[in-house]
Amino acid sequence: MLNRNQERLVVIVAAIGMFLSTLDTGIINVALPFFRSYFHTSPNTVALTVIGYTTSLAIFIMLFGILSDQKGKLKITL
Repeated sequence: MLNRNQERLVVIVAAIGMFLSTLDTGIINVALPFFRSYFHTSPNTVALTVIGYTTSLAIFIMLFGILSDQKGKLKITL
């Protein structure tokens, strides 16, 4: 069983991961006007790109989380 300090560490690591994921998506949203003008695309294409990026990020986070729980974190990382 986890002691109190380990439980706090787990919560802190999860919170940092959530923050970085949100920050990453925010950075993509800030860069959208540049990408739209540089690649001469429509707003629909840019929106589809953000949706695809965010969806793939969520899928891979869940997939690698499940795999690391089953196989071990060190094996998945290496």
